[in-house]
Amino acid sequence: MVGFYRILSSWTVFGIPLYHLLIPLAYLVVFLILAFFLARAVNWKNNLSSPALLLVFIASILFALASELYQNWIPGRGFDWDDLFMSAIGALLGVLGYVLWHIIIMRKKEEDNLLL
Repeated sequence: MVGFYRILSSWTVFGIPLYHLLIPLAYLVVFLILAFFLARAVNWKNNLSSPALLLVFIASILFALASELYQNWIPGRGFDWDDLFMSAIGALLGVLGYVLWHIIIMRKKEEDNLLL
């Protein structure tokens, strides 16, 4: 892991170490995927509800918080507010992405029913 960190820190994009670009992006993508599939699991009956989506968002943030807290016991790691912020942005985008996906799927089903 140390070698990987050195490589990402030595490569730069516009003077910014690649590590500082990829790690926040990784948090965003991971929590986007988590929130999307968690929202899909919670809304499995195809009834899109605001309380359920809020629950998904809060659960995702609590998971991100737990992830940041346990890093305090790992040597070389620690709690980072920036990582928590990027995780929350990813969770929000995941929930919004699910809502958009759900709307598109429902419109497609309505169009298919009209064609019958």
